[in-house]
Amino acid sequence: METSPRAQDLVCIDLHRRGSLEDLCRLQLALVEGMDLSVHMDSDEVEDIEVAGVVFFERETGRWMVEFDHKEIRDVPRTQTAWEQAFPCFQCRNDLTEQIQRDGLSLGDVCSNCGFAIHHPIMPPGAR
Repeated sequence: METSPRAQDLVCIDLHRRGSLEDLCRLQLALVEGMDLSVHMDSDEVEDIEVAGVVFFERETGRWMVEFDHKEIRDVPRTQTAWEQAFPCFQCRNDLTEQIQRDGLSLGDVCSNCGFAIHHPIMPPGAR
């Protein structure tokens, strides 16, 4: 977490992480300026932390961020389901796990099944 560049009394988290990308692909959700988003972060083996915030694109860094009041962070029981293990293509739902393990994950990569951009959910505004 870091201080938000938009408001000194708020903090933000960079959403350009593999876990965020996987979750967005699973949900078929592409980031949009001003959208409300609930984020979960691993805390330990028993609890996660959760907070609701607002998404914005930080043009200086070229990254999507979620902004929130740090006082709103709450502990929640950790849950993990089998579907969390798959990394589905945003478009065709093909599991990308094997492709990424074999080739790595770089900006510009596409699904080997349908050719759709793997990073679609976190592309900059206007790039989709």
